[in-house]
Amino acid sequence: MLKAWKRECNIELKSICLEVAASVFVSQWANRADGIGYSYHDYLGQDFFGFLSHYVNGSAKPAGINEWIPLGDVRQSKCQSAYNDAAKACNYEHRDDAFNASSEWQKIFGSQFHIDWGNSFLDLSFLAGQRA
Repeated sequence: MLKAWKRECNIELKSICLEVAASVFVSQWANRADGIGYSYHDYLGQDFFGFLSHYVNGSAKPAGINEWIPLGDVRQSKCQSAYNDAAKACNYEHRDDAFNASSEWQKIFGSQFHIDWGNSFLDLSFLAGQRA
């Protein structure tokens, strides 16, 4: 999904940088340990963009690697925009507004992810490595 965001929003960042950032994020995500876990894919996505906006031009040291990996030059405005759109999508989802939630997710991930009129939200289970 992050690669879809990268393509959709013209993010000039190497894929390895996104993978490192995702690894670091998941290892410290607050909701990981408080019982919510990965079942709230919407918040997982939203929180990741908030996390990434704080690492603009930063670096990370992923588990098992003894070197710092630069996260590249991702523009903070694009991370913040994705975070804001994800927050709107989460709010729509919790009001069971499938159309508007899906429209917000499409702003982030692109129109190749179609609106599923039978569900209350766009399925983001793959963000956690799960299959729908």
